[in-house]
Amino acid sequence: MELQQFVERINREKDEIAIHNAAIKEIVAEAKEAGHVPKHLRQIVRESRLEPDVRKDHLATLDQMRRELGWFADTPLGEAAMQRAAEPNGAPARPKPFAEQPVHQAKPRGRPRKVLFDQEHPHGTA
Repeated sequence: MELQQFVERINREKDEIAIHNAAIKEIVAEAKEAGHVPKHLRQIVRESRLEPDVRKDHLATLDQMRRELGWFADTPLGEAAMQRAAEPNGAPARPKPFAEQPVHQAKPRGRPRKVLFDQEHPHGTA
């Protein structure tokens, strides 16, 4: 009799888990339709469930491992990130004002025009 009650309670809990899993699946599908990547969303949910101190240690460990592996450091974006991280308080370098930025000369488009007449006499008369 007691064993039967345990089995019934476990089965009820399993049914509730199935209902919750279906609801979560629908939410993830909605997020996907909104343009979010389900894999990344699930990772964020896992991290959000961690205690703040545990999450901070986890992320710091991952960052340390990535630095040791040299991931992204040799790309232009990685180099910029490393330079920014090396700056005091992570302050970004200020860009040049618009007036000080280089001016690019436009290249002529298409083929050059044919010269039909003598350059000295535009109408072909001497």
